[in-house]
Amino acid sequence: EVIAVLGYPENFESESDESPKQPNTSFTKRSKRLYRDPENARIAGVCSGLAYYFGGEAWLYRGLFIILRLF
Repeated sequence: EVIAVLGYPENFESESDESPKQPNTSFTKRSKRLYRDPENARIAGVCSGLAYYFGGEAWLYRGLFIILRLF
């Protein structure tokens, strides 16, 4: 009786393939997080994490930290 009312699982799989559901983007909140990047790290990965977060090359951030450290 249940199968007669609900149907077979194969019937539902074909429907989901034809019209995939898109997530409602108005309720999903994505926030950018700042992390250290240990894979591309020279000392602790802080500059490479900043480069990933803001975009750019890690050597630019490393050079900026060296220049700021001198002053």
